[in-house]
Amino acid sequence: MFFEPPRPHEEPPAPPPVPEWFAPPEDELAALVPLRQLLVSQQGLAIVVSHADVFSNGCVLRLLTAARRTPGMGDDEWIDLHEAMLGHRMHRRVVARELPADLLRWGVAYRDGRKATTVTTPHPFDADDSVNGPVLVEHGGGGGATQDGCRMSPSLWLWPLPPAEIFQLVFAWPAFDIPETFVDIDGAAIVSAAERVLPLFDRD
Repeated sequence: MFFEPPRPHEEPPAPPPVPEWFAPPEDELAALVPLRQLLVSQQGLAIVVSHADVFSNGCVLRLLTAARRTPGMGDDEWIDLHEAMLGHRMHRRVVARELPADLLRWGVAYRDGRKATTVTTPHPFDADDSVNGPVLVEHGGGGGATQDGCRMSPSLWLWPLPPAEIFQLVFAWPAFDIPETFVDIDGAAIVSAAERVLPLFDRD
């Protein structure tokens, strides 16, 4: 026989399961909590926290970032903003202790002093079982751009559910003159919405 079947080989080991703090459950339909806060509105740039998709063990904060090329904006200035909006610099590995100015950073702060940021998220396969939270993870998104405009819809996975009280969403973008800014979020509304989460499958 000319075409012989390949030799048997061992199956590669299964990858370790993704920890629950790294992503929302795949077997739940989230409950929605409107937030609708305009965080930034300055020449050529707007940032909004739209709503929260609430799961049984955490929530996804849905954001909107929008940019437009304004009259008088030079090519270099527009390219810098455009590239940053598209996330080309969002995931840059921070090697030095000093964060790059063009890195958009997010965080949450609780009244009891606990906090989490997107620049200190542990790696899902490097972290041990001692991750207790809170943890804030950049969680994908989409969008698009034209010659003179750009809209992106990033999101943040916050694990576990926040305390049932006001907490603060924190953000900063030094390259675009956005200092550390603290915005109140209603944690009680998010925790209450967790009761409306719909399981997609029967649970044993």
